[in-house]
Amino acid sequence: MGAIERWLDGTFSGNGFLYDPKCGGLVTEQCSTNRCGDFGFGVNNDLHYHVGYFVYGISMLAKLDLAWGIEYKP
Repeated sequence: MGAIERWLDGTFSGNGFLYDPKCGGLVTEQCSTNRCGDFGFGVNNDLHYHVGYFVYGISMLAKLDLAWGIEYKP
């Protein structure tokens, strides 16, 4: 299993993504205890940049490997 699949499957044991009901958005595990961790990700600082890297990478993988894209299609 590649690195990105662990993020998508929710099995990444590092600093994975979580839903934060306080702000109604995405944070990292580190930011769940330290709002200013990960360069302010927990307070939505540059969220579009941080998440954008993942979205772009995932979209390129789906374009290059159609079977992979179908497996992880929402």
